[in-house]
Amino acid sequence: MNNSLVNELYNKISKKILHAQILDDISLDKELVREYIEDPLFLKQLSSMVKKKDYSCQAVYLLTQPIFRDIDKKHQSSHYLYRVFQFALSKSFPDTVDLSLKDISDNCRNTFLLYLEFLRVISKFQKSCSDLTFQGKYSLDFLTSEEKTKLENPAEYKRFLKAFNNEYIYEMMKLSQEVLKFNTLDHICGVNWIALFIGRQLYNLGLPVDLGRISGAAVGHDIGKYGCKNVEVERTPYLHYYYTDMWFEKHNIPYIGHIAVNHSVWDLELENLPLESLILIYADFRVKNANNGQKEEMKIYNLKDSFQVILEKLDNVDEEKRKRYCRVYDKLKDFEDYMINLGVSVEVEGREITSSKQDRKLYYPLMHGQEIIQNIKFLSIEHNIDLMHELRDETSLNSLLELARSEKDWNNLQEYLQIFNEYSTYLTQKQKMITLRFCYEQLTHPEDEIRRRSAKLIGLLIATFDEDYRKEIPRDVSLKPPAITSVNLLERYLKYFLKPDHKKTALHQSRIINCTEDMISSLFSNYRNNYQVSNYRKSVLKHYKKDQYADEERQLCLIKTAKYISTCSDEKLMKALFDYIIKMLKKENHNLRLTALEVVHDLITKADKKLKFINKLKRIFVNNINASELPAENYLNMKIAELLKLDEDMVKRYTEFYQRDLAKIQHIFLSNLKTSTSGIIKKIQIELLFEYTLKSQQEEIYTALHFCNILKVSGIEDIRNLAGKALVNLMPSLSFQQRNDIAIELLRALEMEDYQFTKYIPYYLGQLILYLTPNELEELVDDLIDKIKQSDPKLSSLMLRTVGIAIANYPKYRERFSEEEKLFENRLSKMVGILLNGFVHYNLKVKQAAFRVIGKEIFGSKHISLEEKNHIFQLIAKKILTLLTPVTKEGLMFLINCTGLNYMYKFISDYNFFKGNIKLEVLGKIAFFPGAFDPFSLSHKEIVKAIEALGFEIFLAVDEFSWSKRTQPHLFRKKIINISIADELNVYLYPEDLPVNIANPEDLKALRENFPFSEVYFMVGSDVILNASAYQKSKRKNSIHTFSHIIFDRKSLQFAEKKEERIQEALKEIKGETIRLNLTPSYEEISSTQIRNNIDENREISRLIDPLAQKYIYENSLYQREPQYK
Repeated sequence: MNNSLVNELYNKISKKILHAQILDDISLDKELVREYIEDPLFLKQLSSMVKKKDYSCQAVYLLTQPIFRDIDKKHQSSHYLYRVFQFALSKSFPDTVDLSLKDISDNCRNTFLLYLEFLRVISKFQKSCSDLTFQGKYSLDFLTSEEKTKLENPAEYKRFLKAFNNEYIYEMMKLSQEVLKFNTLDHICGVNWIALFIGRQLYNLGLPVDLGRISGAAVGHDIGKYGCKNVEVERTPYLHYYYTDMWFEKHNIPYIGHIAVNHSVWDLELENLPLESLILIYADFRVKNANNGQKEEMKIYNLKDSFQVILEKLDNVDEEKRKRYCRVYDKLKDFEDYMINLGVSVEVEGREITSSKQDRKLYYPLMHGQEIIQNIKFLSIEHNIDLMHELRDETSLNSLLELARSEKDWNNLQEYLQIFNEYSTYLTQKQKMITLRFCYEQLTHPEDEIRRRSAKLIGLLIATFDEDYRKEIPRDVSLKPPAITSVNLLERYLKYFLKPDHKKTALHQSRIINCTEDMISSLFSNYRNNYQVSNYRKSVLKHYKKDQYADEERQLCLIKTAKYISTCSDEKLMKALFDYIIKMLKKENHNLRLTALEVVHDLITKADKKLKFINKLKRIFVNNINASELPAENYLNMKIAELLKLDEDMVKRYTEFYQRDLAKIQHIFLSNLKTSTSGIIKKIQIELLFEYTLKSQQEEIYTALHFCNILKVSGIEDIRNLAGKALVNLMPSLSFQQRNDIAIELLRALEMEDYQFTKYIPYYLGQLILYLTPNELEELVDDLIDKIKQSDPKLSSLMLRTVGIAIANYPKYRERFSEEEKLFENRLSKMVGILLNGFVHYNLKVKQAAFRVIGKEIFGSKHISLEEKNHIFQLIAKKILTLLTPVTKEGLMFLINCTGLNYMYKFISDYNFFKGNIKLEVLGKIAFFPGAFDPFSLSHKEIVKAIEALGFEIFLAVDEFSWSKRTQPHLFRKKIINISIADELNVYLYPEDLPVNIANPEDLKALRENFPFSEVYFMVGSDVILNASAYQKSKRKNSIHTFSHIIFDRKSLQFAEKKEERIQEALKEIKGETIRLNLTPSYEEISSTQIRNNIDENREISRLIDPLAQKYIYENSLYQREPQYK
């Protein structure tokens, strides 16, 4: 065996070393080398190496030393390995070596190169013969030829391999480990082995993983450790990220490099990472040094043990740092659990890579407790992986943007903008530049909401553009300034906004100019540090100097924007802005003047009262005490005079001007509804009316209805929002009847045709309805339950958001009204049920709206406490899991699912971290309800609700076939059931591929085993007990007789006494508990046969079946023109 291995290694050496290219590079004579490797002594030493399995650098040197003496007559054997290590290191990090390369002779250099070639061949051979070293056990291998051909972008991986080989990286790392005793190579081998072991399994399972990026990043993630200089050794754990980044940047390997550099566990604090980064962080986490007496040896730990090793080795561990590590560990554990759930082996000793995707059926309805929570996490991780794949590079992002551009429905375009807003943090700088251009294109869109969102997204992208270098840098290093900064972008886009291309139409130019305030508002709301805000301020204030913009449109734009600029105490810096504001105060144009007054009002509350600007304002107000024709101006003048603390007499005069206007209050109401009244006047007058109404306590309902009208028809967002907020704040001042009138008024307003206006109503209506009395709120919720199922998709979506906002604010209702806890909880369940009805809607827009509301408005809300979110989660977690699947991975619905699941994952993670594990209740009683349900009727639903009220979890099993009647296809019947039971929180469909024949004890045994923590009851009609063959058979183990039963009787059947006796006799055979229930007469008469007949005869069925199910049946032409025997 040894001889064959020796021959194999010898042939590899011969083939490599005698290659013409190698000999030319080293300038060696081929015959000299041939003579050396054919020498019996060489073969003897080679044989000894193989026998001892000693493939160390020292053993390779002993093998090659004789020829080195022939090549270099001055060859020095002392410290040779250290010197060749330094030579190899100089190829990657020339500034790190302490060897003077210029003093090395050509012959010595040739020995170094020849040695490195020998070491490469022998190290490669070592990988294949599985010696006992860590490098032999977990050999550092790259992708196979076949894997390389399947890469999406093989060019970057090829550049990595070329640099790795040309710079003798592996050989350098091996020499370092032997000479300097740092076992970094062992760590890299372990990380690479785990990463590829897992990556290949995930790839075979069909996940979107780039094996080239995994391979390159795993091998290169710690290469920077070799770049640290001697004086930096103690800081190597912190500095190596910088040198790693430098190496990848030098070789133009950006994508692999980005993953390699960001492999710290702290990088997991970002919620969303590409799959390749997750794999690398996970692998790196598990490979650690183990203390083995005096010597440390590398070891691959399981995740839990590795976490303990890390905690024991941490520097300066305080409670906060420990908690941070616990949090990232939890995220890694979620990722590991997700992989195990897919069938991935994470135990490296097994070494078996799954070759293909295994069909694994997940039965979400049968899950309980932690299983439910785990699978919601898994869905979130899966969606995140798919979405990050969609954002993997510029090309993939462009594809997504093209989908957005091609959208003809502006509502869908709005959803895309929302997605880009949610995930903007995770875009690279190049991707942000691409997205900025896309957003700027949308500023000419005819819809105001699209322009507003696009402008705000531009502000966000600019504010988050700078990539802060979060890693430590060497003392003598200054980071190279970036090619472009957020300040550069801001200056560029300010020019684009304020001076649009002259080729654009006048209308388009105007739209772009008027988006400036939204962009600047977003910019100053999202800045990261004081350095940024200072520079942003300087860039923005340049546009306020001199008379750059003479036209009133730009002047108005600039003064509107002024209120969003972050101010500072340095008056010299702020002079341009302050001078501009004072200049606008003197304008004849009342829009400019009033907007400037509004800015002044805001500034005074925030500014230092010692500023010269404040004194200038005082002089203006002291020297110009005149009444204005505009009530809005008189009102603002009075408010500013009070804030400036002018003399009492002066304030009194301004107050008199204001009070004179109150005599014309009806005129103010009227002017607010005129289209000719400017936006700034309306805005100020809303504040005036609100303050007047609260102080006077008169005409509250009139003012409230006025605000309702503005909310319904105003075309300006600021005015709508101000009216909505004022209306909410006015509600406590209204009587209960008046509150109800307002709520009804806005509910009717949702039905208006123009979605441009109605889309703003739900945010305020959802808050307003919580001022209704319990009885009125109950009626309204019941009305919404019916309405949402019968309305068109637009109205349904608006009502869903209204309900979502109400749920988000519902905890406040306890403080306003005293009622029984049961009533409070039942109402919450109803409102949650309304959202779940949206989940099963056959219209895609309604489905999108439902999950968007659940995700963003509830689990993404910053106003709901973790306890309150947990309470809602307890109600709907399992329902969401069952209704959301099967998931779609295409189009807008996929993107909305991503954000919704991401919000839920963040909630689960936060709750587990701050409050402890979420515990979902497992109901102790299961009701199994089999039937054809062709179709599922209101009678069926009443039965279900009656049993649910007894504390049961109910499973509906849809019979595939019925011998007595030809049923509709199984999928149609399932859809109708899902539509009908979505709002019943403890009712589910039993998995169709787990058949249950009540006459088969084996099926019934399997049914019991599916609910190990609960008792299973069968739900049947009394006629089944009397006539089904299963009940006629003798009782035996797991037969139908061994189950508890819930039996429904129809009162209207008027059983004869003898028939009742037969039922009682049959019940004696049933071993378990029996519960007998009856339906109310109105539901008793409803049957599936009646529904089918009515549809066939074109008669009304609205009182027989769920309204949404009715619409679904009609839209799909089900149950029409049926044969007579049905």
